[in-house]
Amino acid sequence: MRTIIDCIKANPLDLFEGADLSDGKNYAYFAGKGEILLQAHVDTIFPAKKLKEFKNFITGKGLGADDRAGVFACLELKQRFPNMPILLTNFEESGGKGMETMVLSLSDEVFKNVNLAIAIDRMGVGNYVTYNDLPKKCKNYVESFGWHEEIGSFSDIQIFTGFYEIPSVNIACGYYNQHTKKEFLVLDELQFTIDRLSEMLEEPINKRYKPKKTVRNNYWDYRYWRDDFSSENYFGKGQCPFCSSLDIQDYADFVYCNQCGETWHASEIEFIESIN
Repeated sequence: MRTIIDCIKANPLDLFEGADLSDGKNYAYFAGKGEILLQAHVDTIFPAKKLKEFKNFITGKGLGADDRAGVFACLELKQRFPNMPILLTNFEESGGKGMETMVLSLSDEVFKNVNLAIAIDRMGVGNYVTYNDLPKKCKNYVESFGWHEEIGSFSDIQIFTGFYEIPSVNIACGYYNQHTKKEFLVLDELQFTIDRLSEMLEEPINKRYKPKKTVRNNYWDYRYWRDDFSSENYFGKGQCPFCSSLDIQDYADFVYCNQCGETWHASEIEFIESIN
């Protein structure tokens, strides 16, 4: 069984080892007949460098807990629940290209038993986001285990939901400052996530409820899929273009949102303004 450090240091494609269905580059599906599918992505923004391990957290000059923490959680829970299907994807950070390849390769039949997909690819702890119109029955089910809803921007699970019409949520797993070299992972928060997901897998939702489709804005790049997109919110000065929070930090070459954890560059705003 891989440790969290093993997962952080691993070559991305080595994490596909043992998959039942894989093209060896974009995705790896570990089969199971369970009603809940867990998903994470193996690619990272920065490679792991100069890791520092403390009693309850890990950091480094590059960490990649987004989303190796999610990968570790998937593999750990697969050990506990061998009948649970898991899906690992590549290239989430560059637009979800691995997931896009997978949905064009695997038929609906592969996921016929899945009633809910859960991505483990979110900053913080105890919260979830959704990128589709989550059916009320699914929302009630997820929140009955103590998760609370927040606002998110993108994870490739929404491509999965858009194609297979299987509802999904994205669960927090204890990492912070993702997409920066100040990223860190809180270990007991990761363990909290694993234990709570274990409770859900012991009592899975027993019916699939069809979500509404998510609409993608044509001029909006992959990270900004939002049905409730507001140009006023985006172009408002001094606020996050993803969640509209005013709690942001302006660094030398990018801006970071303390609320949702997204980063963006001034050049992105200039580009959007130039075509509108």
